[in-house]
Amino acid sequence: MTRRQLLLAIANVTGEDSREIRRRGFSLVDARPPISAEDFDQLIDDWDQIEAEELIERYQERRRQAVSVGNSQNRKSASVRSTNRNRVARGRRGLHAAS
Repeated sequence: MTRRQLLLAIANVTGEDSREIRRRGFSLVDARPPISAEDFDQLIDDWDQIEAEELIERYQERRRQAVSVGNSQNRKSASVRSTNRNRVARGRRGLHAAS
C-alpha cells in the first residue's frame, strides 16, 4: 500500500479530507520489532572516521611513492657520482702522466 492509498483509505473511513489526513501525519506502522541500540550503532557510518581513515591511507600512499621515487633518484645520483669519480680519476691519471 502506498502512502497515498493509505491517506485516501483513512479519509474515506473518517470522512475527513485527504489533505487534512496528510497534515496530521498518518503513516504505516512497521510490524517488525524495534532494533537494539547495538544493532542500530552497526547501521550508522561515522563519516568523520571514514574520511580520516581515507586521508591517512592517501598520505601513506604518497609517502610510499615519495620514498620509491627518492630511492630511484638516489640510485641514479650514486651512479652519476660514480661516473664522475671515474672521469676525475682518469683525468688525474692523465695529468700525472703528462708531468
